[in-house]
Amino acid sequence: MLACAGWQPAAAQDDSGPQVLRDTETEILFRDMSRPLIQAAGLDPNSVRVVLLNDPEINAFVATGQTVYLQSGLIEAADNVNEVQGVVAHELGHVVAGDAIRASTGERRAMGITILSLVLGAAAMAAGAGDAGMGIMMAGQRAALGDMLAFTRAQEATAD
Repeated sequence: MLACAGWQPAAAQDDSGPQVLRDTETEILFRDMSRPLIQAAGLDPNSVRVVLLNDPEINAFVATGQTVYLQSGLIEAADNVNEVQGVVAHELGHVVAGDAIRASTGERRAMGITILSLVLGAAAMAAGAGDAGMGIMMAGQRAALGDMLAFTRAQEATAD
C-alpha cells in the first residue's frame, strides 16, 4: 500500500461528490512524480494538476481541462509510486488526445442511433406491430450502447 498521511478534505467542498483531499506532502509527491510525464507528453507542467479525491473506488480520470483526478482507493491499492505513475501517464494520454472534448462526438452518434430507432419503433407500433416496434427500439438501444462502447474503447486504447 502506498501511504499518504495527513490527508484532509479541502474546505468548503460541495457535498454532491467526493471531496478533494489536501496534503502538502502528497501534493509535492504528485507534482514531482508527474512532472517528467507531463513534459514527455509535451504539456506545460504549470498547467497540469494531479488531484486526490476522497473516494474508496480504485479509479482515476480526466473530466475536462488538464486535471488528472486520482481516487484515494487507487492510492491505497497501489504497491508503489511507479504504479501510480503508470495511471497518471495513461490519464495524460487522454489529456493529450483531447478525449474529454471529443466525447461529444461519440455521444452524438449514439444519440442519432437512439432517435432513429425510437422513430422507427413508434412507426411500427402506430402501424399495429407493437411487438416489432418494441423490438426495433430495444435493438436500437443496444446498437447505440455498442457504438458508444466502441468509441470509448478506442479512446482507452489510444491513451494506453
